[in-house]
Amino acid sequence: MFYEQALEACEGLGRMVSETGAPEHYLCHGELNQHHILMGPGYTAVIEFNKMHLGVQVADLYHFIRKAMEKHGWNMKLGMRLLNSYDRVLTMGEKEREYLYYLFLSPDQSWKPLNFSSNATTAWIPSSTVDTLQTLELQQTARTALLTHIR
Repeated sequence: MFYEQALEACEGLGRMVSETGAPEHYLCHGELNQHHILMGPGYTAVIEFNKMHLGVQVADLYHFIRKAMEKHGWNMKLGMRLLNSYDRVLTMGEKEREYLYYLFLSPDQSWKPLNFSSNATTAWIPSSTVDTLQTLELQQTARTALLTHIR
């Protein structure tokens, strides 16, 4: 399942670049999530720019929404509210939505436990790794539903 999704994401992004060229690059935070946003009375501040780079800005949106969705059990209502709120302020074009789709399609969190398991020097797999993989599998239905709405 994860391999096929990663393959589709790679092929889709490759096709987008070959058909329309590389997307425009802008300044991106690089790791935008709830830990890097401070909110106070009358202000909002974004902090920690140590992964700042030139890139596709929708990638920051992807990081923010993915992290929020993971923390809230891939709650579809929350995901749609975040997407719609972003879209009200800065309307996403068709290419941006497609790019966002491929970012979400790529199994970002599955490689860590799988890589750990394949690089381990013993046959024993820690229970925390098994738990992580089982959680990813359980969240797949909700993740797929979000992908349907993005596209």
